[in-house]
Amino acid sequence: MKEFLTLFLCVYPVFSLASVNHRNIRQAYQCFSNSCLNGGTCVSNGPYASPAYNCLCSVIYTGRNCEIPIRPLVPNTLCSNNPCLNGGICRVNGNQGFFCDCKVIHTGNRCEISLQVPNRFDPCQNNPCQNGGTCRISNNLTQSYNCDCPFGTNGLRCENGYPGSPLNHPCNSNPCLNKGYCKSDGKQGYSCQCDVVYTGSKCETYIGTSNQQQGPCSSNSCKNGGTCRVLNNNGFYCECPLGTNGLQCENMAAGNNNECSSNPCLNGGTCRSNTNGVFSCDCTMFYTGRRCEFLKQSKPCINDLCYNGGTCRIYDVAGIGAFYCQCPNGFSGTKCEKRLF
Repeated sequence: MKEFLTLFLCVYPVFSLASVNHRNIRQAYQCFSNSCLNGGTCVSNGPYASPAYNCLCSVIYTGRNCEIPIRPLVPNTLCSNNPCLNGGICRVNGNQGFFCDCKVIHTGNRCEISLQVPNRFDPCQNNPCQNGGTCRISNNLTQSYNCDCPFGTNGLRCENGYPGSPLNHPCNSNPCLNKGYCKSDGKQGYSCQCDVVYTGSKCETYIGTSNQQQGPCSSNSCKNGGTCRVLNNNGFYCECPLGTNGLQCENMAAGNNNECSSNPCLNGGTCRSNTNGVFSCDCTMFYTGRRCEFLKQSKPCINDLCYNGGTCRIYDVAGIGAFYCQCPNGFSGTKCEKRLF
């Protein structure tokens, strides 16, 4: 009897080999069962990856399997009625809220609280700028100011003068009393030309009576034909004729008289004697006039330089703008800054 050898060929499924992890095999085939929901697209990451697949969800779903719906975006109307006060700007904060962008002087959820100080002090109210400076508010919140200084001055409050400025003049402190007129000697010194009823180095000694309403030239104290001229501080000086000199033209010159011997030029001016016996004054850059008696300005009276109610008057000398202050009763000085009583 013949014996037959029967051979059997076993065909195993590809994923049933002992070396393959069956759990990973199942995970790798998750995409075949359409594990992604709501139209999501399944992407396999391979049998050995973790996770084995990912879902690419549509724009309105999320989650591991696209199972979580996203709330659709709708236009936010919270700012449509402009809930912010006092000029605040409404801004959307996400889908469900808003906030108010307030101006610098307001705060609060709706900009309803004012940060302004009631009856705020005006820093320019008392005019802190000196020497005719103009005060200008630079910041309302901090109540700060700047001073626009006139020609010849500087400093935070225009308190300083440049070299040669009237602020550095020896007569700036008004050392002469009782309406006396201060006259510079050109070397930081001075002398006082007194009213007719006062005398002394600073016009401190009373020597007679006078009707104040008549003016300093009412008694015509100039001698030898001299002409009395009223100064801007209610003082006077004598304009002497040829051949005379002195504060009141009391001296008669002998021979070849030098008209500059009495130093008639004021405020540091330099006297020049002409051949015909008439003098002229070379004034410093800040003064003008025949005797340098007037303060010069690029725009006279524009800054209202006179104090205590004094009136600024323009005095034109050869086209050069100058000014003097007409002082009210009780005040004197170049700028009416001196109280007499």
